[in-house]
This record gives sequence, structure tokens and C-alpha cells, in this order.
Amino acid sequence: MVSAAIITAALTLLGTAQAHAISNGNQVEIGTYSFTAAFDQGDKRCSGALIDPQWVITSAACFDPNPAQEGNQLESGRPAQRTTVRFGGLGLAKARTAVREVAEFRLDEDRDVLMARLTDPVHDITPLAYRAGPVGEGEVVRAVGYGRTATQARPDRAHTALFTASALGANNFSLAAQSPANAAICDGDFGGPAFRERAGTPELLGVHTSSGQQGCQGVTGGTPGAAVARTDDLEPWISGLIKQGRQTPGLVDGNIVELRGVHSQKCLDVYFARWEPNTHTVIANCHAGPNQRWEVVQRAENTVALRSMNNKHQCLRPLNGQNAAGVQVVQSACLDFSDRSLWWEALPARAGSIELRNVGTDKVLEAANFATGEGSPVSQGTSRHEADQHWFLTVVGKARHDLTQPGQDRKSLRATNPGLGNHHIRHANGLGNLSPVTQGSSELDRADATFRLVPGRLDARCYSLESVNFPGNFLRHAGGRLRLDGPSGDPGLFNADATWCAQDGLSGTGVSLESWNFPGKFIRHINSQVWLAKFDGPEWYETKANFHHDSSWDVAEPLKR
Repeated sequence: MVSAAIITAALTLLGTAQAHAISNGNQVEIGTYSFTAAFDQGDKRCSGALIDPQWVITSAACFDPNPAQEGNQLESGRPAQRTTVRFGGLGLAKARTAVREVAEFRLDEDRDVLMARLTDPVHDITPLAYRAGPVGEGEVVRAVGYGRTATQARPDRAHTALFTASALGANNFSLAAQSPANAAICDGDFGGPAFRERAGTPELLGVHTSSGQQGCQGVTGGTPGAAVARTDDLEPWISGLIKQGRQTPGLVDGNIVELRGVHSQKCLDVYFARWEPNTHTVIANCHAGPNQRWEVVQRAENTVALRSMNNKHQCLRPLNGQNAAGVQVVQSACLDFSDRSLWWEALPARAGSIELRNVGTDKVLEAANFATGEGSPVSQGTSRHEADQHWFLTVVGKARHDLTQPGQDRKSLRATNPGLGNHHIRHANGLGNLSPVTQGSSELDRADATFRLVPGRLDARCYSLESVNFPGNFLRHAGGRLRLDGPSGDPGLFNADATWCAQDGLSGTGVSLESWNFPGKFIRHINSQVWLAKFDGPEWYETKANFHHDSSWDVAEPLKR
């Protein structure tokens, strides 16, 4: 909340308790200073400036719900009333005017400055630069606003004038009209930007906070001049908010996500669930299969690699890392994460969706040519900020790489089904079974139900389950059944059969262990036997009844130390 002392000091400076507008200024030419914003909240009109596609800076006092009370009563958070922002590069009444709603207010604690986050970013207007040095004594600066003029209460076009800065303080500075000489900041210009123009680039210096309103419509008398809240030293706060606003919910290391096209309403899909490198991606009806699931691998701030859950050695990448627009996006070996063509930066887009910009090629993921048909190819293109380049990201699970700690790899896998709290996976006669085993059971039973969770034989990010009483033997699948075997035959096949990738339990508790080489199939118990099973698959042991509980396991302390 802005302190009463700060606002009072600024008003005292000007000898009045009012703030706002640019009367007798010049109408802004079409396409000039398009970053200037008009806020409307009920009957309130304020101004502001776009300083990031998602953020507009303005004055906090403009939105004070109880201006008669001492001090600003506004708090950070969602606006109490619907608040819209318009950017009138062609005039506010024009059809192409950008209109956005405000999602939240964020107030600076020490001065009359507010940041408003928009529900949807604005991409067709160049933001006003906010990293600038402080204003100088006597420096001529420009002010722009949509406030009241000498003849209009709510003008359709912004007005501007030049002012001379003076009385630079820790939080504020003053403005005196320079050209036109009778220009005035008036009601509605409150929050508008004061900026310098360096080599043709506008640089934000502050926002209007108070004015004597001499010459403003409806004002008799008044005093000249205006006060401005400094913003040049707020760069760390502003940059921090912008950084927070760009964070994509769910884009967290290890999360398993689905990407659905905004325009097509179809999911990003590895074509026919093929395993081969450079298999192209398409859009297809969403079916929750592993070829439509991607594990997030964090690379930098809001920047990730996307590992296919269909072939966990493959990641999303433009074909051969090529830069050209129209290049197909494929699954490609995740061999070297320093290769930036494997990196995708998530950027906020409309209605909570995101754009995915490839860091290596500076192109974005798109359904080629606005396609919507089943199996249409996915490619990279130059960003147009259109719906065919926007994706809804949904978290559907979480990969688990944290089941053990160094020196603590012995574990027992306990069923999570109600009533089966003492039932564990064990091996017996070379086969996987589910049996009641407790600390009171025989040493043999406890040993059969204890395994070392070691790095996966084919993929170290996953696990292999090594018997503690038959070292070198592992739980693997063969013919659908889980078996305890030592390496034999084709070593690649054995290692794949004995590698299990963990994710949050399908039932919402514990973990589920997915086959590395049969994605979408999990370790599941049924009729006291342990099988490799797919939900609602064709085999008798793949019945969907109780499947999610039967394939979720508690990774428990070892029954045999």
C-alpha cells in the first residue's frame, strides 16, 4: 500500500489535492506513442504505458477505492471491478484498437506506482523501455495521456506536450509546461508516462501522480505544474514482476505434459507412436497415449527440453536443427542438451495458452498452414502470435527420479489398494507375485520382497529392480509376466525389459512403474500375480477394473536390511 505521506508530499508540492490530464497539448499522431494506454474502470479513466507485452505501468492512486480516506486503500491482487486497457494507435474507437482486461494489480510499497498484468499479452505494439537513467534537473521530457482536455472529458486520441523537469527527489520530480506553454496534466492522464526520447527511442522516467489542473476542463483556477513518481530506480522490482508473469504454470522439471493446439484443438503427437529418430510430429485427436506426452527437462528460466514419453531417448526438435521456417518438428535423440535446438522457451499467449519458441532457431511451434485435420504435420514458423502457434499446456503426471538416496537403494514395493496394506511384490520360483509379507515373515519371504532400485540398465534416469538375495538378477517382463532373470540372450532386449520409469501413481498415490520399451504399460498386480499391463488392453490381465490402484505402489522401507 502506498503510504499517505508520499501522496501528501506530492500534492503539497503542487498546492492541490487533485491529480491528472494533458490539456492544451497536441493530439498524438496515429501510430505514435502507441504504448500509451487508457484504463477504464467504471466511470474512472486513467492512463498508463505498456512496458512489456503483459504489463502496463500506471499510478496506484488512480484506482484507490476510497479516495476520501487518508492513504491509498488499494491492495495488490485482482481488481475489485472489471478494468480494461486500450491501446489506441489508430484511436480508441477504431476496430483495430487493442483491448485487454487487467488480471491483477501489483503495487510498489514506497511510491504511487502500480503494475497491471494483462489477461492476454499485446504483441503488435512496441513496449516503452523502462531501463533508464534518472531525469536531470531542467531536462525536457514528454508526457502523454488520455485524460481530459480543455474541450473533451474522454478524448478518443491521446494528447502530448513537453515539460521541464525539476525538484528531483528520492521518489518524485516536478513538471512545468514547456511546449505548449499552457499545457497541463489533467484528470484521466493520471498514471500516464513521462519519458525522454534518446536517439528516437522513448525511455520511461516516471508516471504522472498529481497536478494543479490549471486549464483543464471543468476546473476554475488551479495551479500550473504536475508531479511525477520516479520509475528509473524501480527496474529490479519491474523486472522481477515481468519474470514472474512469464512463468508458465506446470512447466516444471519432471512434469509430464500434454500440448493441445488452440486452433486445432488437437494434441502434439509423435506420428503413429513410432520410435525411429526424426519421426515427424503431427496434430491428432487427444487420446492420452505416451506419444502425446512429454517430460519437461528444465534448461533455463521458462526454457525446457521436451522428452517424448513414447521413446525416452528422443526429444522435440526441428529436423536436424535447421533454421528455416516450414521445417518439420520431429523427435530427435536427446544426446547433447547443450544443443539449443532442443530448447523451447514458453512465452505467454492469449487465454492462458503459450507459444513455444525454439531457442536455437528463433522459430515457434505451429500446426503448418493453420491445419486442423487429423495427422496434419507440425513445423516451425516465424512468430505471428496467431492461434495456430498457440498451445494449451496441461500437466498429466510427474516423472519420478527421487525414489532412492545414496546408500539407501534397498526398497520394498507395497500395494496401495485398500485392504492390501501388507502385500508386496516378491519373486517366487522365478516369477513376480503379490504376497502378504511383513517384518514378522520368514527371512526368505522378506528377502524375496526386497529389491535394490539401481539406475536403469538402459536408461539411468529410470530404475532396474535387482534382487537382494539373487544379486545380478532383475525383475523384467517377458511374455507379459514379470520374471526374475539374469542377463541372457540379446543384452539390449534384456536391459530394455528390465528398465522401469517411475511417475506419480496413476491412482493419485505412490508411484507407477512404466516399461521403458513398452510405453503406456505398467507393473500391475491381478489375482496375486504381477504382470506388464496396459489400461483396458486386450489381455485378461489388462482389465480396466481397479487398474489404477493395481498399478500404483508405495516405495517402502526394505523388509530385508
